[in-house]
Amino acid sequence: MRKVRIEQLIEEMDIQFAGYQTFMSLKNGKFVTVLAGELCLAEDEPLDTMPEWQQEEIELAIDVLDHFDEYKGIPSKFDINEYQMMVDFC
Repeated sequence: MRKVRIEQLIEEMDIQFAGYQTFMSLKNGKFVTVLAGELCLAEDEPLDTMPEWQQEEIELAIDVLDHFDEYKGIPSKFDINEYQMMVDFC
């Protein structure tokens, strides 16, 4: 697994939007962000039925799904419980 700087991880967590999921590639340490709906489309719809502008994003979603063991989902800022962290560490 490639290691990343904590600053990179925090930055990716800060820029997440609702409805998107961010994954880190365990092979190269790069972050990829995919619309959650595109993950569903990647599972259910043939690529050639998609508009051309959407196909690149769907291909990325397909790669994440097909090689899920090569990606690590990062928590969203909504998954973090600051209060519990204070209880645990302060």
